[in-house]
Amino acid sequence: MNASLAPVLRKFALVFFDDILIYNPTYEEHIHHIEAMLEIMQRDRWQVKPSKCEFAQQRIAYLGHVISGDGVDTDDSKITNITNWPVPKNLKKLRGFLGITFYYHKFIHHYAAFQTLKKALVSAPVLALPYFAEKFVIETDASNMGIGVVLS
Repeated sequence: MNASLAPVLRKFALVFFDDILIYNPTYEEHIHHIEAMLEIMQRDRWQVKPSKCEFAQQRIAYLGHVISGDGVDTDDSKITNITNWPVPKNLKKLRGFLGITFYYHKFIHHYAAFQTLKKALVSAPVLALPYFAEKFVIETDASNMGIGVVLS
């Protein structure tokens, strides 16, 4: 998908696995870009399930974000489980929470620290999309226990 859509990526389209988002400031541009996208898809013989398509939306939930004319924000419906997660009572439950957050910290024993971590995980800029006009660095680290990634 990235190879096929390279000419339009981050100009008016985003791709994540099998999800495509086409974004535009005006309805007229949106129609033009949908046509361009459909031409690419036809050329490369893509198959699309119409029931999974939405067109000309003013606001859309996409990958844990809500995208609208006001910008990108976190999707409250996707973060409810994290904000309501109870304080872990044992190491297994702590590991379960840390596993879904992709964040590992050995010393989260205080209630305030746990609540702060939950709030940070569901707030911008943690859930913000990268600003592709600027350079950024991806730092990774791996061990037998897990993988960590930071986008700076």
